[in-house]
Amino acid sequence: MKKDPKEQLRRLACFLGRPFEKEEEVNKVLWRCSLERLKNLEVNQHGADPWLGFEYKFYFRRGSVGDWKNNM
Repeated sequence: MKKDPKEQLRRLACFLGRPFEKEEEVNKVLWRCSLERLKNLEVNQHGADPWLGFEYKFYFRRGSVGDWKNNM
């Protein structure tokens, strides 16, 4: 996913039976799902999970492969 996200997204869409018709659709999905965009959304910086009470900002870390080892 990290090396070639466009190709992996296309493969996933085909696997799900919903291939993309336009290149712009692929780019739009990648933009909407980017870690930087999600981390910077207002709701993720100041909101909290109503059931668990955790602030949403704690759901996002560095976004690099293998970073989970630093938090375990």
